[in-house]
Amino acid sequence: MEIYFDNAATTRVSEKAAKVAYQTMLENYGNPSSIHNKGIDADKILKNSRRTIADYLRTKPEQILFTSGGTEANNLAIQGAAGIRSGRGNHIISSQIEHPSIYEQFDKLRDSGYDITLVSPDSSGFINPEDVITEIRDDTILISIMYVNNITGAIQPIAEISKKAKKLNSDIIFHSDMIQAPGKVETVPEKLEVDLASFSGHKFHGPKGTGFLYLREDHYIEPILYGGGQERELRSGTENLPGIAGMAEAIKDLNKSNEFNNSINKIKNHIINRIESEIPEIIINTPDKSAPHIINASIPGLPGEVIVNALNHNDIYISSGSACAGTNIKTDHVLEAMGRDDKIASSSIRISISKNNTEQEANRLINTLKEELNFLL
Repeated sequence: MEIYFDNAATTRVSEKAAKVAYQTMLENYGNPSSIHNKGIDADKILKNSRRTIADYLRTKPEQILFTSGGTEANNLAIQGAAGIRSGRGNHIISSQIEHPSIYEQFDKLRDSGYDITLVSPDSSGFINPEDVITEIRDDTILISIMYVNNITGAIQPIAEISKKAKKLNSDIIFHSDMIQAPGKVETVPEKLEVDLASFSGHKFHGPKGTGFLYLREDHYIEPILYGGGQERELRSGTENLPGIAGMAEAIKDLNKSNEFNNSINKIKNHIINRIESEIPEIIINTPDKSAPHIINASIPGLPGEVIVNALNHNDIYISSGSACAGTNIKTDHVLEAMGRDDKIASSSIRISISKNNTEQEANRLINTLKEELNFLL
């Protein structure tokens, strides 16, 4: 029997979301921009989906902009905000622990003349708000700090950072990658003082290829795609209606997030307790103040991929926090930024939990891990 503990990478689409996407694909295939009845029906589904997602975020439908996923939402936020404020300054602040869809844009922006400051986390993986505030200059136009770290699960103090930043310079746009948040921690962009926030449907049991960007105001970004003028001329391209309808169906279940939080957190604590009491070789990298679904751990000297492959042979799926090709082992950039040495940073694994997991599955994971480590160490 397969056991899936890689839910920070992607989740299994919910049965209800898949049915809605399938039904929409077959029956409501009109283009939402068309003016005939098929188009009007499709547009109704688009509007209803936007309203459902806005209700979850406790915001207005017009503040939701559909994208093809979290990567596009992050690219649109960073490039769109940098572009529209380029006349006011060229300084951007972010952190060393962002997702590649954020930090890989910075090389391109540097080539275009932007000055990028990357703040370091502390040894537990948290960004100190004061470290961000001290970097603000008169020409700072954008700050981007993720909410829930995708590697360690650390919850960053984004509301405090944004509030203090805007006191110094009210013109700064504050963006947050909130892709790991829905269904696990409170996800209300306005309450968190966020101007722009990125989301991805497949992280909360919606279809892949879906996502959205929250915008407090339209004038925070300029488009990076041009063509049909869809999504209020901020994101051209025909909307993925079946995927969007499925994503909206999936987000309805998140209204029961307290129930899910409790069940996920119970399994997380169970796994950590068993690791700490039965497998002392493993070092837990995830801090106490973290999202309920992510555990990052290291077995110093043993590449994470070796553990992932060993569990894979037992039909148990987790992920590695590092990547290696042959003997060329790379360290995890988040753990490295936290000051972990190479042995720990290159040997990390990530166990990520969803509402579908059970305590019995957690026990099989730990029992199998113990057996494999007896052989590998």
